[in-house]
Amino acid sequence: MVVGGSRPTCDSAHRSGFGTSACAHPIHCVVNVRKTDAFLADVQRQFEWYAIHAGWDVAEHYLAAVEAACQLLGRHPQLGPRGGFVHPRLREWRSFVVFRPFKKHMVFYEVTGDDVVMRRAMHGHRDLPRRLLEPPGTP
Repeated sequence: MVVGGSRPTCDSAHRSGFGTSACAHPIHCVVNVRKTDAFLADVQRQFEWYAIHAGWDVAEHYLAAVEAACQLLGRHPQLGPRGGFVHPRLREWRSFVVFRPFKKHMVFYEVTGDDVVMRRAMHGHRDLPRRLLEPPGTP
């Protein structure tokens, strides 16, 4: 149901081949989006909530919106601002709002080398620093 990592490529003709790092864009094109277990657990939990409370179609739409956000961040990793968190583990994390109609949901990620590492996915109106450090599914 929830797919693991994906490998987006730059959609411009200047790319000399899949997986190369030479890119003419001012914002570096990343070729690997990695989804952590915590991220996948967050998405799975939200998918199940939507399936129960809003129906299967809404749950599927949520998955598609999260995947679209991941793909976009794979092409343009600097789109999401740094969260401004004080905790050392969270300082480099960036956030990005999931596409409509799920705009209250956010994905949190880090850019490490040529990777975008998806760390967490959750509702943006939570106590984010505390929730981001907790294991997925913590009440």
